[in-house]
Amino acid sequence: MTPFEINCPCGTQLLVKLKGALEDQVEIHCQKCQRLIFPESDSLLAEGVAIPLFSESSEDSDLTTTDVYLEENFLDSGSELLQTNKIYPPSNQNIDQFEVLEKIGEGGMGEIFLAQDSTTQEKYVIKTLKLMGDENQEKVLDYFLREAQVLMSLSHPSIVQFKGCGNVEGIPYFAMEFIKGKDLKQVLLRKILKVTHALPITYHITLALEYALTVDSELIHRDIKPANIFIPYSRKPPAKLIDFGLAKGRYHQTLARQGAFIGTPHYMSQEQIFDAKNASHQSDIYSLGATLYHMLAGVPPYAEHKAPMAVFNAVAGKRPPVPLEELRPRLPKAIYQTVEKMMAYEPSDRYSCASELKQVLTKLIQRCT
Repeated sequence: MTPFEINCPCGTQLLVKLKGALEDQVEIHCQKCQRLIFPESDSLLAEGVAIPLFSESSEDSDLTTTDVYLEENFLDSGSELLQTNKIYPPSNQNIDQFEVLEKIGEGGMGEIFLAQDSTTQEKYVIKTLKLMGDENQEKVLDYFLREAQVLMSLSHPSIVQFKGCGNVEGIPYFAMEFIKGKDLKQVLLRKILKVTHALPITYHITLALEYALTVDSELIHRDIKPANIFIPYSRKPPAKLIDFGLAKGRYHQTLARQGAFIGTPHYMSQEQIFDAKNASHQSDIYSLGATLYHMLAGVPPYAEHKAPMAVFNAVAGKRPPVPLEELRPRLPKAIYQTVEKMMAYEPSDRYSCASELKQVLTKLIQRCT
């Protein structure tokens, strides 16, 4: 049997034990909120925390709280914050100077709103923390604050821009730029991308990764996937990297315990599956390669497996995904070779860094356009 824990975003904890082929047949719903939590439709970690029981190690004692570099009122929460059940928007539909226009998203950690500055009339995306008042809230708060910290430190055209942060009625929030467009996951629900579209998207996310390493040489996103790549309608730039909630770096260490996996199953490298603490820059390159595979094939790697553990078993068993050339024939051979190298099992067999990958993608784009 393969035992692992699933923490539903509402805080309910389940210990799941699956045997063999049953992993592809079973569905598990949270008893408290009825959310489908296994198999998760997209990500086990973007909307919660899922930890396979590969080890019995406890959490790092020195990582129980996040290093803080934010405005004081953003963090002025204390124990009272973790005991509330507040969910935004407040009844007056305002978050500080922002007038809430509509709710545009919801995840395990919070809700996302389109809002407008009451003074400038400029539109922003506001991400708020959703607190359920249970034992998991301290870790949820740490992840939320850490994402804001990472975004604050980054300023690049291919990364969503941080615009500010605050605290209203004891609930932290942060504001990001508003961009008209769709995330890549939505785009891929309708079509397979042309090479002339897929390569520039990959290139600009590579630029984002390259830049991030100039800010923090240890910064790793750890959840690159179509849902975390935003495609502006203007195509200027062609793509933006979003959602740094699972990132780690020199100043933003992982909150996962030893033996935990972090990421989204179909886009995760083997080292993230076995232990997220071993994730490296090459782990992001693997995930970006899996995303490029999805853009060109129309399905993610290991799409034949629906259950996360089935995907993990395939990757851990060194079983390669269906070759891209079988799903999308007649592409230049160099594209197949690039995707294969990005998704190599061993990190050392992948491109060494984003800068090296950028050079390869530059040549491919020149050749294919």
